[in-house]
Amino acid sequence: MFLRGLTKVGCRELKIVTVNFCFSIDANKQCRSSVYRRLKEIFLNYNNFLDSKTKSFIIHIDRQHFYRTGTLVFGICRMETKVKIASLQLSGPTPVEPTTKSRDKQAIVQRLVQLIRQAADQGVNIACTTELCLTPFFCRKLIRNNDYLFDDLPSPLIEPLLEETKKNGIALVLAYGEREGVKRYNAALVFDTDGTVLGKYRKVHIPAYFPSNLPGGTGSYERLYFTPGDLGFLTFFIKNLNARIAVQICYDRMFPEGYRILGLKGADIVFNPTNYATYGQEYRVKIWGRLVQSRAYENGLFVCIPNKAGIDGDRENVGRSLIINPRGDILVTGSGDKEEVVSTEIDLEEAQEGRRRIPYWRDRRPDTYGDLVK
Repeated sequence: MFLRGLTKVGCRELKIVTVNFCFSIDANKQCRSSVYRRLKEIFLNYNNFLDSKTKSFIIHIDRQHFYRTGTLVFGICRMETKVKIASLQLSGPTPVEPTTKSRDKQAIVQRLVQLIRQAADQGVNIACTTELCLTPFFCRKLIRNNDYLFDDLPSPLIEPLLEETKKNGIALVLAYGEREGVKRYNAALVFDTDGTVLGKYRKVHIPAYFPSNLPGGTGSYERLYFTPGDLGFLTFFIKNLNARIAVQICYDRMFPEGYRILGLKGADIVFNPTNYATYGQEYRVKIWGRLVQSRAYENGLFVCIPNKAGIDGDRENVGRSLIINPRGDILVTGSGDKEEVVSTEIDLEEAQEGRRRIPYWRDRRPDTYGDLVK
C-alpha cells in the first residue's frame, strides 16, 4: 500500500529515517497521541516548505508502531521532476450558432477529446487549450445577443473531456467564456489529474483594437464583452506531479507585472492560452513569441502558450503554439494551420535553477516602484 502510494505521487528516491523517543513508564496513550499530533504539525509545516523548494516531502509510515514502541519511522521522498506538457492547438472554424449552440459546442468538445487522446499517446501530464476554446473568437464582431457564447462550467457539456483526462491522468487548463450572474469573464478552469477543480483564473487585462481595411483586420471588441478578472494572480499545485502552475490569458502576456507575481509565488509553469491572429499584418507572425520568451527568462519559469491555428472565416490565426524554457529558449513550435498536440518533456528543476541564476526575488526593490501604481 505504502509503495503504491509513493508510485502514485511520483516518488523518485526514498530515504527511511528512524527516531527513538524515550517515554516514561507512566506515559499513557493520550500523552503519546499528543506528541504524535505535534510532530504531525511540524511535518506539515515542513512539507509546505519542501513542496516548493526541494521537491521533497515527508511521509509518515506507522502511527501505531509509534504508540506501541515510541519509535517514529518516516520517509523523506524525493519527487520526480520531469513532466510532459502540451498545447491542444485547435485549427480552423469552431462555429457556434444560437439555434444549435449545444450541438455545436459538443462537436468542439469531441475535437478536444481527440486531442486529449493524442496527448495521452504522447505521455502528456498537463495539457492546455487555446483561449475561448468552446466557441469561435466572437470578440472580432459585435454580437448584441451573445449569451449563448458563454458557459457556467463545470457542466455536462465538458464531461466527455474530463472523463478522458481522468482516465489518462492528465491535468487540464480549459479556457472559455464564463457566465457568472450578469457578468461575463474570459476565464480558464484548472483541473487536477483526477478531474477535480483546482481553481479558476479570469483574464485581468482586456484589450480593444480598432478594425482596419486590411484583409483580416477585424479588430477586437473584448471590452464590450468581458469584465476584467477579479481573482488575482493565482498558482495551482498539482500534487501528483509536484508541479506549481499558473495561468495568464492572451493579452495578459503584454504586462510583466502578472508574470512577476506568479514567479514570486513559485510558479514552475505558466500556461497562456491565446487567440492571436495576423489582423492582416505579417509582422505579427514574426514577433509572435518574443514577449513570452522574455517573461520566461526574466522570471525563471516555463511558459506554454497554445494558440489557435488556421483560417476561421475572415480571421487568419497565427497558430505556432510554443513551449519555452526558463532561459527563454523555444523548445517546440506548432504549425500555423494544423489541429494538433504540441508537446515536450520538461524538467521542473530548471525553473529552480533559473531563479538561482537570476535571483530577481532577492534584488528587486518594490519600495522604489510606487510610480507604477499611481
